[in-house]
Amino acid sequence: AAADLAAWLEEKGTTVDLAATARGLAGHNHGRSRGIVVARDAEAATAGMTRLADGKKGAGISVADSPDREGPVWVYSGFGSQHRKMGKELYTLSPLFAARIREIDEVVRFEAGWSLTDLILDDARTFDLESAQVGITAIQIALTDLLHAAGLRPAAVVGQSMGEIAAAYAAGGLTMADALRVACHRARLMGEGEHLLPEDKLGAMAVVELGVDQLEEFKVEHPEFAAVEPAVYAAPGMTTVGGPDKPVSDLVEYLDGEGKFARKMNVKGAGHTSMLDPILGELQAEICDIVPRPLHTPVYSTVDRGVVYRPGDVVHDADYFLRCTRQAVWFSDATGALFDEGHRTFVEISPNPVALMPMMNTAFAHDAGESSLMYLLKRKEPSGDTLLATLAELYARGGDADLAALEDPGAYADVPGVHWNLQHFWTEARPTGGAGAAGLPGARVALPDGRTAFSCPVGEVPSIAAAAEAAAEAVIPGAQVAAVETYAGLPGAGDAGDDGGAGGVTTLVTRSLGGLSVHVHVVAADGTSTLVGEAFAPTLPAGGAATSAGPAGAVAAAAPAATTDHATGHSAGHTAGNALPTVDEGGARWDPASGQSVADRLRDIVSESMGYDADDLPGELPLIDLGLDSLMGMRIKNRVEYDFDLPPLNVQELRDGSVDDVIASVERMVAEKDGAAAAAPDKAASPAEPAAAAASGKDGETGEADETEHHGVGVAPRDASERMVFGTWSGLTGAAPAGVTSPLPTIDEATATAIAERLSERSGADITAAQVLAAETLEPLSDAVREVFETEVEGNIRVLRARPEGSTRPSVFMFHPAGGSSVVYEPLTRRLPADVPVYGVERLESSLDERAAAYAADVKKLAAGRPVVLGGWSFGGALAFEVAAVLENDPEVTVGHLELLDLVKPAHPAPDTVEETHARWDRYAAFAKKTYGIDLPVPHDLIDAQGEEALIGLMTGFLANTDASSHGLAAGVLEHQRASFVDTRILDTLDFARWADVTAPVTLYKSQGMHEGAIELEPAFAEIAEDGGWSGIIDDLEIVQLPGDHLGVPDEPAIGIVGAHIVEHLDSLS
Repeated sequence: AAADLAAWLEEKGTTVDLAATARGLAGHNHGRSRGIVVARDAEAATAGMTRLADGKKGAGISVADSPDREGPVWVYSGFGSQHRKMGKELYTLSPLFAARIREIDEVVRFEAGWSLTDLILDDARTFDLESAQVGITAIQIALTDLLHAAGLRPAAVVGQSMGEIAAAYAAGGLTMADALRVACHRARLMGEGEHLLPEDKLGAMAVVELGVDQLEEFKVEHPEFAAVEPAVYAAPGMTTVGGPDKPVSDLVEYLDGEGKFARKMNVKGAGHTSMLDPILGELQAEICDIVPRPLHTPVYSTVDRGVVYRPGDVVHDADYFLRCTRQAVWFSDATGALFDEGHRTFVEISPNPVALMPMMNTAFAHDAGESSLMYLLKRKEPSGDTLLATLAELYARGGDADLAALEDPGAYADVPGVHWNLQHFWTEARPTGGAGAAGLPGARVALPDGRTAFSCPVGEVPSIAAAAEAAAEAVIPGAQVAAVETYAGLPGAGDAGDDGGAGGVTTLVTRSLGGLSVHVHVVAADGTSTLVGEAFAPTLPAGGAATSAGPAGAVAAAAPAATTDHATGHSAGHTAGNALPTVDEGGARWDPASGQSVADRLRDIVSESMGYDADDLPGELPLIDLGLDSLMGMRIKNRVEYDFDLPPLNVQELRDGSVDDVIASVERMVAEKDGAAAAAPDKAASPAEPAAAAASGKDGETGEADETEHHGVGVAPRDASERMVFGTWSGLTGAAPAGVTSPLPTIDEATATAIAERLSERSGADITAAQVLAAETLEPLSDAVREVFETEVEGNIRVLRARPEGSTRPSVFMFHPAGGSSVVYEPLTRRLPADVPVYGVERLESSLDERAAAYAADVKKLAAGRPVVLGGWSFGGALAFEVAAVLENDPEVTVGHLELLDLVKPAHPAPDTVEETHARWDRYAAFAKKTYGIDLPVPHDLIDAQGEEALIGLMTGFLANTDASSHGLAAGVLEHQRASFVDTRILDTLDFARWADVTAPVTLYKSQGMHEGAIELEPAFAEIAEDGGWSGIIDDLEIVQLPGDHLGVPDEPAIGIVGAHIVEHLDSLS
């Protein structure tokens, strides 16, 4: 429908009558899905409708596939939303709003003796304490009636402080006259009290970073602040307090000195505290005869904690508003209950939004970060624009908005009718190794072994020669194909399908001493590939001398031709005698003659990447249920492609597949690559019977745990003991628990016995079936195993290889990557001599300085009086450098060498601007949505108001408190993302110059570039500085060029090159 309308608008051009078009569309049946475009002219309408048709969102476009399950909540905020011109623009724009304000003004004149309309329309006058409170309530009532006139109704209402008055009107609890009566006299008495008090007796209020219980405990511990009282519980950990000016000011100063957020508000009173006690008697007298009415809409009370008043209840008498004036406001509890019940659409009804920030904090705390928090009016934004934008969003989310009422009566355009979208229900989708790209040579991927792969649809390839020429040109600009050999023709684009026709063309480019070797493959729809042509593009000048094929050749072939010095593995100041050590790159690949099966090799790869023992990997569970995150997935993908010499794998298949699925897929690909017939692969060696038995209850019934039930945030396995217990339970029951601390389902005694025997055999501990049956979570079983089994990780240190008896070699310390574990350095450990002790340094949750101090103590303890080599991948390299700086002048230990694995800066760093900050967070939110299906709404107002640090706190809190299982994820996935995000932000803000005084020699191992995921999050990383960003910081920097991209650095073949260099450095220190 959107495409039809976009084409119709394009055809009409500037002659289209948008008002008539809107009237014509207002009566259309929208069905379950809705989309709406807000536009002022034909060009904007056409552009917006085109984006809507393309499935894109943007400014002025609202779309939803289904209505909100629980409906919208209208939020009536309290004092603070006033401003000098509030209500004036909408008064002149909307006749209905203006008429309602005039009716309200008659009541205000009678009750208060002054004119609200005159105050709204006179720019020379401003609002004081009394008139602002009345004005806010009046505007809230008028906005409520405006929404009603547009056909909209709330599913529930909630008020905040004085917002309870308009909320009562919106819910049917008070008439307009009685609501204004309460507002006028409440505001008058508070204003009179403020004017009568001398300056030194006035009250004050402040927002402080203390929750309900924290504030009570704090006051008990600090009786000097007894006069400070809670006023508004705005959000978890955020409370507004009030009292006499001096104690409130002293509290703000004290908390600020403790590093907590505390800000004094620009008010001269202390609402909702005992300072209002003197006015309560007269307020009771003025409003005692208001008539409460039965509610027609639920009210989530902020006066009576935890109470929801339902339709039919009679609530809003004088006593209710006396409590509303004097008692603390339970706004956090009320909005939290709404989030818990599933409400996800909230509209603040006020002259200017003031409640969105505390609601956002509450949303994150209640696992409702995907909620939409909207406002009707905002200061300095056109009222018509904000009102229409919110109406459009409410309509898209299922609101019964009368769109025809937004336009004056008039003609109806002959808009396109209903377009029937005929569906073909048999999918033609096929797995693919990556997204296509428009034009030749196609989507580009740098493989770990140094080759470059391109993939595109067969219909975009005119000939084999054209594919080869485009690929060669893309790898080395100016390269020209000198020879082409064709083995078969290209199939037609229409041949793709179930019959094994072509699904695409994959072109592989390999560098050699003389040029580029190009292989063109046709990939069928079922994943099989056929070599259809080869080509060669020379890069040496005609008649040029050949380069020596010495040991450096292996790395030089994988390096860009433009970086001659670095390509041979030297820094610019090194001589040719410093050639790279010889590396047996093929030694790490899988060899069919080795006797190791594909299945065993794959289990080794998966277990090494994920931190499991190979024996603890359940074959039938999806890898993502075992904690697979994006980094692990890419490492497994790269290792499998390299070890088995396979074309690019589909990372999504790894994410969703089980170990058995991956084994079967790789066995098939290996067999096809070797020319074997399509023989059935061996089944993975994991017993099906125990899994089937455990999945059944005592009488063959399924386990009692409800698959859709979530038990809060799952804790991922954190050490070897927990991984062993987690893997054993998952493998023998056929279902992974939500986390280590999550409740376990009921199992039968036979399954418990099998688990106990398996754990006892694997760990050496004496585990009984009774212990297994008694365990409510995996923690007690993990504790029992840990007592006997766990010696691998001690404090911050993972012992990758203990110091052999009699060894005098320097120790190697490798620091964890961002958000990850030092287990990634196991391939490096295998490349180092057996007499070299290797320690992995694990993650601490603290600042960079605090981590470095703790790590330095560990290094000194394990150095045994010998020199040490420090290193790390990316963020791990930064940790290594920081520890080296701490140890620089320490006489007990000498840092012999620093090994930096791809710790680099962009050639053109992103600017440090507010605009770039907003863009970076939008990219991160899009990544979380695309990768994990998690909505991370970016509160741009928070960035503007409090800076990026405040948002980092919110986002990390959200990730730490999100129930991973509700998104179909294991807990370890979100924990990795949270920790990785924190570490990466530390790295992004580091200035390498802080380490300029470190004297240890440094080697930088530089990949061919960042992986696509990193570039997606930070486009500046598309181009890395030639020297990695170290120019002017390290005078004698050795740079070693590695094959493959950033993600391939800790694995073969790149890690073999790293290991060979570290061996040289160790030999020079021994």
